[in-house]
Amino acid sequence: MGRLSEETIQQVIAASDIVAVVQSYFPLRRAGSAWKAVCPFHSERTPSFQVNPARQMFKCFGCGAGGGVVKFVELYEHVSFPDAVRRLAERAGIPVIESEDSAEELGAFRQRKELLSLHHALTDWFHQLLLTDRQAEPARRYWKSRGLDGEAARRWKIGFAPPEPARVLAWAREHAVRDDLLAEGGLMLFTDDDGRRRREPWFRFAGRLMFPITNEQGEVIAFSGRLLDAEAKAAKYLNSPETPVFNKSRVFFGLDRARRAITREKRSIICEGQLDLITCVEHGIEAIVAPLGTAFTEHHARRLHQLADEAVLCFDSDAAGVKAAGRAFAILARAGVHVRVAELPPGDDPDTLVRRDGPDALRARIDAAPGYFDFQLTRLSRTTDLSQVRERLRAAADLATGIACLSEKAAQEDAINRTATRLAVPPEDVRKLVVRATRDAARERRFEGARAPQAPDAAHAGTATTGEAVAATDGPVLPDNRTIVALCRLLLIDPDARDWLQHTEADWLDALPGTEFLQRLRREAVFNPADPAATTLFLASLTPRESEASHSLLADTSPTHGLTEARAAFHELKGQWLRREIAQRHARQRSGSLSPEEQLTLMAELADLSRQAKEAAAAATLARLPAHLAPF
Repeated sequence: MGRLSEETIQQVIAASDIVAVVQSYFPLRRAGSAWKAVCPFHSERTPSFQVNPARQMFKCFGCGAGGGVVKFVELYEHVSFPDAVRRLAERAGIPVIESEDSAEELGAFRQRKELLSLHHALTDWFHQLLLTDRQAEPARRYWKSRGLDGEAARRWKIGFAPPEPARVLAWAREHAVRDDLLAEGGLMLFTDDDGRRRREPWFRFAGRLMFPITNEQGEVIAFSGRLLDAEAKAAKYLNSPETPVFNKSRVFFGLDRARRAITREKRSIICEGQLDLITCVEHGIEAIVAPLGTAFTEHHARRLHQLADEAVLCFDSDAAGVKAAGRAFAILARAGVHVRVAELPPGDDPDTLVRRDGPDALRARIDAAPGYFDFQLTRLSRTTDLSQVRERLRAAADLATGIACLSEKAAQEDAINRTATRLAVPPEDVRKLVVRATRDAARERRFEGARAPQAPDAAHAGTATTGEAVAATDGPVLPDNRTIVALCRLLLIDPDARDWLQHTEADWLDALPGTEFLQRLRREAVFNPADPAATTLFLASLTPRESEASHSLLADTSPTHGLTEARAAFHELKGQWLRREIAQRHARQRSGSLSPEEQLTLMAELADLSRQAKEAAAAATLARLPAHLAPF
């Protein structure tokens, strides 16, 4: 897929009224010249979400979210900037113009499009087979045995894959699907390991109940097939292999349906399987996702952390479920997610508990879920003889490995103290075990890094080095200086003030602390405050912290005096710089280390700077005078 042209982006923004777009998602209430609503990005009772139609901007004064129409779609739909533009373009009926790609990029784009089309068509075919085909009767019986009906199957597009590869091939011929596309999608294998063509192709999902796997945009990118023959010696669940459209380490089952509920509830629920998840969602428990198989990855953790800071593990109550919870905790904790564990009755999983006792029984256990370490300590108290000092220390060592995964020092200290209290061991002993576990983990990471191939140079990879990343987040974007903040706001909202500030010489600005963002705004040549599309484009080019600062300034609806205010603030700021320079020279003068010649030079500089400071003060005063009182 190519890069969106600037012309397309501007057309889309110009054609997308932010009030109409937001109202297509939830109702707004007029409040003077603006519109208000309860913020969709955090929980609140009093509306603090405001849309300004004049500036084509939104701002929540509760959680701080803000931006233009594209940013709203990005946040609400959890999509990238280009995808948000494409969705708005489709809504406005604007053709999307993208820059030309290389032949390789165009080939990859065509391949992706073909694979998505194939998976969509197969989903419909498998689903029709489940509903109507005689061979699918065992699949229908199994589906009903799990307490699910035909309506649920339709909502989830559940299907049945025929057992005969020849039947799949016949469907492919009828729909002009090439053999190489079936192979590329991981659906069929036409050759042996030695490259010779098989007499009969192998079909991965033969005779299985089919679950479509979708990405966050709801596109089917893979399948998971459930074995129906209990006597067959094969994996109970079988997923599609890695393909150009599917990477299981980056995909959750059900996330496209769950992400708004996760954002609303400020927590995610993680279960182990597709049927657990479907049963929960069908009974109103919506903020739930499932990794595909037992693999839980750092990407999974980072994605959930983007949506909510807390996760509740809702795994099976058996030993395997406890072990899986431990693996998931370590990855989630390193990503900064607070982890709780729902305790299920022995022998239960979410599916069986909901079907037997109802959804409220599971909700109660999720709401009461203890923190991960409390869960583990309670479990150890049931399974280990903690009256023995040796067993208590062994338990502390096991828990120390998990404590070492916590990303915040305060959370580590809390877990250390809880563990020490519950196990009746000195906190210092637990702390030493955590230090040792941290050291061991670091050694293991170094070992893994030495074995792994070296990553490309950061400059060539287009990513910041660690030092650059730290520098990029060091210090506030807007300083504690009202004059600088006022000038930044004028540069964002007033065309006349912006034009004057851009064309007025101010070499001294770089020498004044806290003016970095002000200079960034001054030097942006193409930005026009009067054009909402240009504003949105400019904001999209900023860092997240710069963008947040800009949205705060744009959300300020207090009146300004445009060019008059800009001139006054500019001269006032110059006065601040001059007073700083004067103070520095006075400090040098008092040092007593200057020669007579240097003293004379310094006195001349002080006289000149003092003269300029008086002129700047006078200019600031004159700029604020009403026009009829000005001397000229």
